[in-house]
Amino acid sequence: MQTDDVPLFPLGNLVFPGGFLPLRIFEPRYHDMVRTCLRESRGFVVCPPARKQAGQRHVPPHEVGTYVTICDFDALDDGMLGITAAAEMRVRISTPYEARDGLWLGSIDRMASEPDVELPEQYAHLAELATELLAELGPPFDTGTPEPHSARWVGNRLAELLPIPIDVKAALLELNAPVDRVAQVAQFVQQMIRSR
Repeated sequence: MQTDDVPLFPLGNLVFPGGFLPLRIFEPRYHDMVRTCLRESRGFVVCPPARKQAGQRHVPPHEVGTYVTICDFDALDDGMLGITAAAEMRVRISTPYEARDGLWLGSIDRMASEPDVELPEQYAHLAELATELLAELGPPFDTGTPEPHSARWVGNRLAELLPIPIDVKAALLELNAPVDRVAQVAQFVQQMIRSR
């Protein structure tokens, strides 16, 4: 099912379905976007920006992102707007265009739901790592219910929380096999350990 004219929020980080993302909103176009989303009870898409091509002035968003809804908001002491976005589903973006105020909009199609499979025993240490990271970060990251036996949950949480390059995160988001995502995250964790 396609939905048109959905606001797009290009960001140097990603959130995966089931996760939570705190954002500080300060640009007028995003203030307006948040107001519209709250008023119309709709969400927006968090996605990485596409790679800039030579001679390109405006960089369109990447073609894959995560549809999120605003689950909490507050005016911050520094005058910015703080919101918490809850990630709902992976989406594919088509026909993105830039509105007059600089906000990107596009049509989105829901990507297939991932199967939820048992986390293989060899990756049990990653479940512990995900649980510890969420406990250390606290709210809003630890808002959801931990699912340490789920390959989907473990892969999603670590893919969004670890300092993985954004282009790699985008590729991980596109994967439809949770164990494959966990395996790739495990390789990244090994690289981090070796580089210490």
